[in-house]
Amino acid sequence: MARFVTRLLRGCPRLRMICTSRERLRVAGEHVSRLSGLVRADAVLLFAERAAAARPGFRLTPEVAPAVAHVCRRLDGMPLAIELAAARMGAFGVAQVAERLADRFCLLEAGERGGEDRHRTLRAVIDWSYDLLTEAEQTIFDGLAVFVGGFTFEAAEAVCALLASEVDMSQVLDRLVDKSFVQAEAPATAAAYRYRLLETLRDYGARELRRRGLVDALRARHGAYFQTLAKQAADGLRGADQPAWLERLAAEHDNLRAALAWFLETGRAEEAGRLAGAIYPFWDLTGLYREGRQWLERALAAGELTAPVRTRVLMGVTTLAVLQGDAERATEACAQAEALSRAAGDAAGLSHALNYQGFITQWAEDFDRSDRLLAEAEAVATESGAAWELGWALIFRSTLSLSREDWVTAIDCTHRSDAALTPVGDLEAAGWNCLLRGGAYWVGGDHEQAGVALRSALVIFARLGAVLGLSQTFMLTGFLLTNRGRHLAAARFLGAGAALRDLAGTGQFPFLDRWVATARAEVSAVLGDDRAREAWLSGAKSDWRPLVTEGLRLIAAQPVAGV
Repeated sequence: MARFVTRLLRGCPRLRMICTSRERLRVAGEHVSRLSGLVRADAVLLFAERAAAARPGFRLTPEVAPAVAHVCRRLDGMPLAIELAAARMGAFGVAQVAERLADRFCLLEAGERGGEDRHRTLRAVIDWSYDLLTEAEQTIFDGLAVFVGGFTFEAAEAVCALLASEVDMSQVLDRLVDKSFVQAEAPATAAAYRYRLLETLRDYGARELRRRGLVDALRARHGAYFQTLAKQAADGLRGADQPAWLERLAAEHDNLRAALAWFLETGRAEEAGRLAGAIYPFWDLTGLYREGRQWLERALAAGELTAPVRTRVLMGVTTLAVLQGDAERATEACAQAEALSRAAGDAAGLSHALNYQGFITQWAEDFDRSDRLLAEAEAVATESGAAWELGWALIFRSTLSLSREDWVTAIDCTHRSDAALTPVGDLEAAGWNCLLRGGAYWVGGDHEQAGVALRSALVIFARLGAVLGLSQTFMLTGFLLTNRGRHLAAARFLGAGAALRDLAGTGQFPFLDRWVATARAEVSAVLGDDRAREAWLSGAKSDWRPLVTEGLRLIAAQPVAGV
């Protein structure tokens, strides 16, 4: 085909041709337009049309539409696959078809008898294209099926080197992209491409990998690669590279889940604990408290862990549990982590555990005990030069001071924390210091300084996508707007903050509960219950991104009278 097109173009210089092909022709002047699956609406309509032919009377009702959309998404919007799935509606309901997609090649077998053999089943379609790959391309494609949710070139090279050590991975990957076996995607914020397999092709490759008997070897290499990545992330999540690491871990989260599952399924408790312990700050920052805690608890229950790994996992459980409001489990885990740190002579670990014990006791409003624990944590951190632990001890001292209604000390602690954390560069900590400072200024009556601090908190937490930080900043923004007479906007921000907190499944300090109740009562008194509730629900349903922009604008605006 390529030679034919070249001859035509040379003989007819003004000729323009549209060609469809399973891969690029690689001729001069070629412009490639890759065809993706059907968009959701078109895919759903195609399914409905073919389902009605298979089962007269089928209608796309609001009740079945979500299940149909789920089936189409699982089939990557591929028209043939959707047609084959819809043809099964003569014997199955939509939910049954969706359930059976785990074995899609068995489900999607019966096509039209008058069609070409290679178009009669989903397997036959892919078999035909797969058989046209070179042996090296088939081998690497099968290996790539071990990745979940995409991969980088470096990951593919590291994991699949076992399969074809003499092969140039860049060339093979390029050819697989050309032949549409691999999708290449350029993220908006990253210079490097990511790659992924359509779920149907990934399922096919996984079957071939099992046939080769290489699943265990590839999953082991996959787990090792992401274990190394997690180890690098553990330090990065505390420092100036925090935003970049959050983005990287978000992109690789499905792979990290797969690695964790593999370690746990195969009895590798130490590896599971090391990985989960390394990335728990990611779960904390992104609001995945329930999921993160489940992985950490499973790692603890999986078997014996070395003391350093067990300590790290216990502190992960502590962090997520206390923010969920489970003080009992947080206290138990933190006490074990403290004992292990003392036994190991780990001053930084000890300070970390004491910090959280001091934080936990604040939820029960045992302020004197919290004061003693945080004083010890601060002293240990100062003596050992543990800057990160010292900075967070001062953050928790600031929350203690807010609980005690000591606004001056709360503000002073945030400034001292900022100074301690300057060499570390922990952006999340800077966000919490701005938020706490804003809260102290607000309740102390300095609304101008409160606005300055809250604007900084909004910017930082939005950059990190920090769900809990955003929820609390939205709440305080609502308080400030209430004082400025913007009750309608205040209600929306209070609703948005509560919704984010509910989404993450976190608890809230008693003093914040009191502040929220006071603000809601004032908003309802001014707007009326129905209007206040409507505005609250409007905020609760809003995406947080435009709210950040609105919050920055409203906080900067001058106070106005009215609603």
